[in-house]
Formats: sequence, C-alpha cells, structure tokens
Amino acid sequence: MDSAGAPIAGAEVTAVSEDAEAGAKDGIQGPGGSSFVERMRVRSSVGLLLALTDERGGFELANLSEGSYTVLARASGYEEAKRTGVRAGEEVKDIPLSRFSAVHGTVREASTGRPIPAFTVYAINKARRGAEKESSDWRVGSEGDLKFVDPAGRFLFDGLRPGEYEVIVYASSFLAHHEDVKLAAGEEVSLDVKFDQGARIEGVVTDAESGLPIEGVQVSGTRQIPQEEFDAMMKKGRVSPPMTPLSGSAEATSGADGAFVLDGLLPGEYAVWAWHPYFVLVYDNSNRTQLEALGTAMVALRMRLTGRVEGDVSGLRVAAGNGLLMGHRLVFEKLRGEKTPEAEKSQTERWGTGLDPAGHFHAENLRPGQFRISVKSQAYREGKFIELTPGGGIGQRESVGREETTALGEVEVRAGETTRFRGSVK
Repeated sequence: MDSAGAPIAGAEVTAVSEDAEAGAKDGIQGPGGSSFVERMRVRSSVGLLLALTDERGGFELANLSEGSYTVLARASGYEEAKRTGVRAGEEVKDIPLSRFSAVHGTVREASTGRPIPAFTVYAINKARRGAEKESSDWRVGSEGDLKFVDPAGRFLFDGLRPGEYEVIVYASSFLAHHEDVKLAAGEEVSLDVKFDQGARIEGVVTDAESGLPIEGVQVSGTRQIPQEEFDAMMKKGRVSPPMTPLSGSAEATSGADGAFVLDGLLPGEYAVWAWHPYFVLVYDNSNRTQLEALGTAMVALRMRLTGRVEGDVSGLRVAAGNGLLMGHRLVFEKLRGEKTPEAEKSQTERWGTGLDPAGHFHAENLRPGQFRISVKSQAYREGKFIELTPGGGIGQRESVGREETTALGEVEVRAGETTRFRGSVK
C-alpha cells in the first residue's frame, strides 16, 4: 500500500534470506561505505521467491524453508521498503511504500528565449550536505547528475526523496543556474530555468623556446577566493577553502593553432593553468587574470619542453598487518640539470607521483636532468567515507606509525622523451 493506505497493485514482493543478505552487505558496503550503494544493493536483491500484489495489495510467498527472512516490496515510482525478521509461515505486516518526488522543467537562454538542447542537472540534498560541514566539496549531498539532450530543453529528475534540495543546472558557455526547492512526498515541482551568459578567457599556448603553438594542451581556469570571503569562512570554523563550484572554473584543449577558450565564468580573479605530458607551464603575470561580468580577458601562456618517466615498482606491500593497509608514492629528487627558480633558491627540487595497485606509474613534466627515485610507504587505516556522488566519494585515511623511505635508483630525464624505469622494494 502507499503512504496514505491505498493498495498498490502489481508491486513486486520478494523474500531474501537474512543470512545471505548479511553476507552481501558485508561484501559490498564495508566500513564507511556509500549509502547509495547500500540502497542499490537492497533495490536489486534477488529473493528466493517472487510475487506480484493483487488489486487489494495482497501477496503470498509460499513454500519457504524454515528461517528468518527480509521481505522486500518494490514498485515503479515508489521507494522500496522492507520488513525484517519475518519467519517462514508468519503473516507479514503491511508494507507502506512512499512515492518518489521529482523536479521537471525547461531550460532556455535568458536573452533570446531559445531552448538549450544539452545540459546537466544536479540535485544536492541539503540535509546530507549539512551533515558533512567539514567537507569543502560542493558535491556533498549529491543525489546524482543527469545529462539531458532535448531540442526543447526539457528535463525530468525523478526518484527523489522528500526534503530540501539545491538544484543546479549547467550547460557549457553559460553561468550555472542554482535554485532551492522543497519536495513533499510524491510532489513534482516545475522549474523555468533561464541561462545567463558568463565571462570568458581566450588565449594561445606557445613553446617558450621556439614560439610555435602547442596543440593538445589541457587548459583550466579557476576562480580565486577573495580575501574577504576566505576570512568569513575562517570565522565560521571552516578548516579548508571550498572546492570551486560550477561556473567558477572551466577547461578546454588547445587546437592546432594553440588557441583555447574558457567560457561561462563568474566575474573575479582567475588562475590559469596548462598541462601537457611533455611541457611545463612557465609562470608569470599572465597566469592570473581579472574577469568582469560578461567580459573577455586575453592571456598568452608559454610552456617549456620537459620529459617523462614511466615504469613499475615491484615488491610493494598491500597490507601491513592488524587490519592496516599500505599506501605508496614515488619521489623524484633532482641531482643534476635544469632547475626551477624556486629549486635554485632552496637547493633542492622534488616531484611526487602515485602508483596504481600493480605498482605502475608515470611521472610527467620533469625538467631534463638526473633524478634520484625513492618510494615512500605509509601504513594507514580507512577512515570516514564522504559521499560526493551516488556510489562515489572520498575515503579519508588515518596514518599509523612512521613513513618508510626506500631508495630505488637514478634515472636520466631527456626533453621530449619517455624514459623507462623498473625498481624493486626488498
């Protein structure tokens, strides 16, 4: 039946052995796991028997062997519900299903009224976001993001529980639209989304030595937090600045002529970064630019040719005993060759990179010269899991004991080349 007591015909009901359910939960959820993964586990559980409800909402699951069961009920448009601890042969108490809520609407350009045919809609659960105040990521509390392609600019985001949400609609080249909505059980709220144009950064990436354009450079611009905003956050007890929200950053790839465009940006000061596996950005005043509302800023980025190293490290431990895990990272220390201005001052230059579970790594943007390679190993235990998107997020780690350092050898890095390296931890 629904939350008002009306029967639901055609609902799917299944019985799951509680011993089997406990094993599945342990295998999927784990400590600090995702609530979305747990919901999907319940929603997709396969029971020993399956029945559909009749016009009165009734059902029967016959011939179950002795034992304790969880009885799950599922129906399209409703959130699944269950009764636990049901013994074979017992009558199951009524299982009320709550109807999902939804947000729908149209997306148009504010100045012309024309529909936007491609965009993404995010739904942020404000209660879940409020429970994770220490996290600085704007995606905390996300119920997912849906990408829409519709000539009329229409969208429907359903499957939402009752509560308060921040709905964010985003399309390339426009400022993101933010709107707060409050949803009652089964309610469908309509939104009329109108996109405004944002500011933009245009530029060219060139080789600092030859002056020739560089194709395939990944360029990004990130809005810097004004000092007054930062000070206000510190007074509220925030321990880290917030992750840049939509419209506070943009990415593009340079073309054959080295040109790129970053658009749909909020006004403010931006730091512009550029990445390429064989080039490193030359930092000067052109890497910072001020954007006015609807304005365009021009930047010229210069990059210097570098090299890269890739390879494998064997003998890395995965576990440290007593339920602890091991994490590893590589450190490259410059011994001879070209150094950055910062390294010349400190007489040292270090560069770090991670390793995948198989011990493979690739280190990019290394200035030519001789490097010493070492691996840093640290025992840790899994901490709190902060869900940022359904089924995904950040797992915090708690370091245990001292970090260990193992020297692996030396390598020569040459400009424009990839050098192979193999190391081993005894």
